[in-house]
Amino acid sequence: MRTGRPPTPAIDRFWPKVKKLENGCWRWIAQIDEDGYGRFYWDDRIGGYAHQFAYQHFVGPLDPTLTVDHKCRHRWCVNPKHLRQIPNLDNVMTGVGVGAVNARKTHCSHGHPFTPENTYRDKRGYRGCKICRARRSKIHNQKHGAQHQRDYCARHHVYWSSTHHCYVPSP
Repeated sequence: MRTGRPPTPAIDRFWPKVKKLENGCWRWIAQIDEDGYGRFYWDDRIGGYAHQFAYQHFVGPLDPTLTVDHKCRHRWCVNPKHLRQIPNLDNVMTGVGVGAVNARKTHCSHGHPFTPENTYRDKRGYRGCKICRARRSKIHNQKHGAQHQRDYCARHHVYWSSTHHCYVPSP
């Protein structure tokens, strides 16, 4: 049990750690973690991210199925007007990471649209353009000629004509 003076209310400890900027962001000037988020402990047992405290204090309770997103894209910002609760996938997809940037692309690097008819997935799950793959294959075959053409079908039967019918030997 505590003795002495009562603890300072969390909101009274919050304000000295905030610097209001001209762009509307409230910069957290106290502890920042390695990912760039402000850290704040609002009582002896409860602590976490400063932006989550700000959201709870100024907006309302946190939904455990959602994440608090910074609309301004500044992780250190604690302005509740810049915060919203959204599903984690939406938060990731609005980000600036490589996966999010690539997932938002609607065309390949050569301008072909990523449509269901023109898109394939490789073994790793990456998507690619079928038109570009066909062009690369054609260039490769022209460059390397017949040396890379198959002499056998997928079941290892010998091809017997230029139309790639295979000869299946009798048992």
